[in-house]
Amino acid sequence: SLRYSAKAHHALGTHPPYTQSTMKFTSTFLALAGISAATADSYQCPGSAAWVYAWAEVDVTTTASCADAQAEVQARVAGTQDGSWTDPHNGGTYNVLSDSSYLELSRTTANGQYTDKMDLTFTDSGTGCTISGCSESQVTSIADFSTNYCNMRMLYCGTADGCTAVNGDLGSTETNKKTSAGASSTASDCFPSSTAVEDHTFVESVFGGVVHAAHDEAEVARRALRGSH
Repeated sequence: SLRYSAKAHHALGTHPPYTQSTMKFTSTFLALAGISAATADSYQCPGSAAWVYAWAEVDVTTTASCADAQAEVQARVAGTQDGSWTDPHNGGTYNVLSDSSYLELSRTTANGQYTDKMDLTFTDSGTGCTISGCSESQVTSIADFSTNYCNMRMLYCGTADGCTAVNGDLGSTETNKKTSAGASSTASDCFPSSTAVEDHTFVESVFGGVVHAAHDEAEVARRALRGSH
């Protein structure tokens, strides 16, 4: 299912408790679009201010230790900034936002128009490591053409996957992956053509307009109902 953000509703003045009219309209719109609200799960996720947004979650095991896995991820992140490593997924730029009990990152597209956020949690597993990741779009989106998945995959993939490591391959194996409705997790999408990038931007822009128009109509209904009391 696709997530929609209570934080965004709060910022726009439509925070809970919602009026019955607004909830009915929102539920109807989401149902027509094939979208439902996702309940919280066990993944550490960054959250999004977008009203409706795409997301992806992954679980990965590595033969490398967590210390080495995290060092490799951070080396690739730094490499996108100094030019020593290139993100295969259209040359995005990563940044470290927080490094505490989990690693929070952002990735901005090469054209600077879109920024996603992701959280990666590293858990020791014998001599290896388990990485749990969650990436969420920060703008209204549904069909993300595997972008949220690729945001994370490009940081742990190895030479066998067509990726270049900085310090060394992590020996990574994906054990689980999950996406929102409309989003995808196809590895080949992580090496897209320029056409795919244009399609992503076009679909995201068109759907964004539809969702914002629907939200505006719901807001008008909410205000009208409030004024009638």
